[in-house]
Amino acid sequence: MADKHTTPAPRLLKNPVHLLALGLGTGLVPRLPGTAGTLLGVLIYLPMHDWPLLAYLGAVSVMFGAGVW
Repeated sequence: MADKHTTPAPRLLKNPVHLLALGLGTGLVPRLPGTAGTLLGVLIYLPMHDWPLLAYLGAVSVMFGAGVW
C-alpha cells in the first residue's frame, strides 16, 4: 500500500500549467491548502488594490484567462 503522504509534487511543479493550477504549489500544502491558496491570493491582491480600475480589471481578466487555460 502506498504512503498517503507521497506526492508527485516535484514532477507536477515542473510543468507550468500544473504549477498555475496548483496555485504556485499552495494546493500541495499538506495541511490547509485552501488557506495557503487564500494567503497567496491576498499577497497577489495587495500590490494591486491601488491600481486604476481598468488596470485592475485587465490584470484580473488576464489571471482569470490563465487560470481557465
